Amino acid sequence: MAKKKKKLHLKYEVKKFLVYFIVILLILIYAVNEGNKLHKQAVYEKSYEYKLIKKKYPEEEAKKLSSTLSDEILDKILKEKNYNEMYYQIVTQKYYLNKNFNDYVSYQMQHTYTDYAKTISIINVKADKEWYKDSTKTNLDDGYLMLVNRHNYLEKDYERIDLEPFSLSYSYGSYGDNKAAKIVVEQFDKMQADLKNELGVQIMVTGAYRSYEEQENSFNKYGYDYATKPGYSEHQTGLGIDIVSTIHPKVKDFYESDEGKWIVENAYKYGFIIRYPLDKEDITEYDNDSLHIRYVGETVAKQIKDENISFDEYHAYYVVGDK
Repeated sequence: MAKKKKKLHLKYEVKKFLVYFIVILLILIYAVNEGNKLHKQAVYEKSYEYKLIKKKYPEEEAKKLSSTLSDEILDKILKEKNYNEMYYQIVTQKYYLNKNFNDYVSYQMQHTYTDYAKTISIINVKADKEWYKDSTKTNLDDGYLMLVNRHNYLEKDYERIDLEPFSLSYSYGSYGDNKAAKIVVEQFDKMQADLKNELGVQIMVTGAYRSYEEQENSFNKYGYDYATKPGYSEHQTGLGIDIVSTIHPKVKDFYESDEGKWIVENAYKYGFIIRYPLDKEDITEYDNDSLHIRYVGETVAKQIKDENISFDEYHAYYVVGDK
């Protein structure tokens, strides 16, 4: 009997211990969880996201800004008195680049009626900068995607070594026989043949490769109003050509013609883009007084067409990016 009582007492003590142990364990778990919550809250209250929310930035905007912008820029924003919706509008644009944030803000503040997408494009391609000032040497390693414009130049000694002439049956110009990179001539011949087969129309090449010296002569003769400064002309790459319709020689007529519409719609299939679109003149900084097409390869040409952007915009975002 005594053994039975002792056994029951021991069983009771074990149960009692287990209850106490579980209660203490639950208390410890609760304390740890609460401690973690307090720690996380303390850390969060030191975050830029929390501080932006305290400055009346909506939670979604605060998250985006804090995860996108540098600490230096965020500190400047937090010193401002009022919430500014412009920042969120800028960083959520498709072609936004972190390196250009301050320039986007500055430009937008000076051009309040410009939509944000246009501001992004203008800054990315340096169209807000003075021509031929603080320019960048063209990266030849970009190959068919090398950029030459009023802010990116080729050096005087650059010459295309794979030049081939276009057929004289559809080529004339001011610089003798028109030549271009071999791939350009080959792909143009294919496009010309398909265009003629489908519409019965032939287009003419009126300008192609020009050396630095030839561009220099043109610039000295016609000046800034009619010629590009030597080194800054895409013709020196051997990848761009001017074309014209024998039926509709004026560029706007060409765009509105069947053959012009065909070129705009189908050029990408042969690796060409419309280099200076009529609706992108403030981005490319060129008036398309003749239809200028440029070889970039079929994949890139299709992407540029699909996204309805200029080559300048493509290069700034997809080739250079945030470098």
